[in-house]
Amino acid sequence: MVQPDDNRHSPIFGKGDTPWKDVFATAEGVGGVKYYLLTHGATDLTPLDTVKRDLEQYKTIHGG
Repeated sequence: MVQPDDNRHSPIFGKGDTPWKDVFATAEGVGGVKYYLLTHGATDLTPLDTVKRDLEQYKTIHGG
C-alpha cells in the first residue's frame, strides 16, 4: 500500500497500488454498493477540477 506523503495526503485516486478493480467488484458484488461519492481532498486543484479528475480516473478504472 502506498503511504501518505509528507503532508499526510493519500495518493491521488487511481494511483498507487490499491487493487481498485477488485475493490469495486467486492463493493458492488458482496456489499451491494450502487453509488459512489467523489469528494474533494487536499490538492492544488479547485474542488470541481479535483472531482472531474477523479471521475475520469473512476471511468478509466471501473469502465463506466
